[in-house]
Amino acid sequence: EKIYTQYKKQRPKAPDPLKVQIPVIKELLKLSGIPTLEKPGYEADDIIAGISQEFQKKDFYIKIYTPDKDLLQLVSQRVIVVNPMTGEVFTPKKVEEKFGVPPEKLADYLALVGDKVDNIPGLKGVGKKTALSILKTYGSVEEILKRWEEFSRKFPRASKEELEMSYKLVKLYTDAELKLTHQELQIREPDLPALKEKLRELEMKSLITEAERVFKAQKQGSLF
Repeated sequence: EKIYTQYKKQRPKAPDPLKVQIPVIKELLKLSGIPTLEKPGYEADDIIAGISQEFQKKDFYIKIYTPDKDLLQLVSQRVIVVNPMTGEVFTPKKVEEKFGVPPEKLADYLALVGDKVDNIPGLKGVGKKTALSILKTYGSVEEILKRWEEFSRKFPRASKEELEMSYKLVKLYTDAELKLTHQELQIREPDLPALKEKLRELEMKSLITEAERVFKAQKQGSLF
């Protein structure tokens, strides 16, 4: 948002009840033994990107659960993304089948076509097929910007500033300097009595049985 004030502007502001609920959610996660990470000035996407990059270097395999297509940039031989809403599992092959580009080119592609959901401009008059054709010719947004005079003759309606902005917004940043060990990210033993008591207090009694089921599956190693 510091880069572009219109970024995600179409999304409604967090309502006051949600702001009150966030500390409660954090408490429930803590009681569940699930670690949480925050870093001022960084979006969750960037923190996830930083963790993925760091732990790939340490030969870990990573599974990310998210419906956010920006995070598909991270997909590799060691990283898969699962959309929990649709059940789709994204491997490098799946990303290319769906978007026409491999994961490492997805930021370039999204910068060209834009994203109405996140209010990312993209280039005027450039749709999916045109974006793929552009990338076939130029290879990347950075190359387009270097050859802008040539490019603008072919696409006179295009704005260099909007393309630069779109690319900055969709590209993931991995400079959060989290310096974590895998032990710090491991799911811990839940405090089930305290969690059940908190759920009763919040009048979420129906979740107690579900929590017991999940933690039983986790203990048996069958959760994922």
